[in-house]
Amino acid sequence: MAPKSVLVVDDEPIICQTLKMILRFDGHRAEAVMTGQAALDAVASNSFDIVFLDYQMPGMTGDKVARAIRSQSPQKPIIFITGCVPKPSSPDIDLVIEKPFSVTAIRDAMTRAR
Repeated sequence: MAPKSVLVVDDEPIICQTLKMILRFDGHRAEAVMTGQAALDAVASNSFDIVFLDYQMPGMTGDKVARAIRSQSPQKPIIFITGCVPKPSSPDIDLVIEKPFSVTAIRDAMTRAR
């Protein structure tokens, strides 16, 4: 798989660090932000191929962020990473990965989200 540019959005620093480490190890470019508004700002000023997005964040939930990203970039793959049960669903989400996630789950999501 060709290297992708990936935005990670999660209010938990350890999740951001872990995802960036996995993605960078696999040769991708990864940036992380910790709020929905920071995600929207990053998407507006950078060209990301894929977005990994937490559902439960303070201020703006992931479904609202996903909807706003979709309105700007309809074809951009958006992957929820969440500990919520039941899993959130939205027409703006391409895949859902449950926390805690595995390296294999992240790699599979990258492959499926092309």
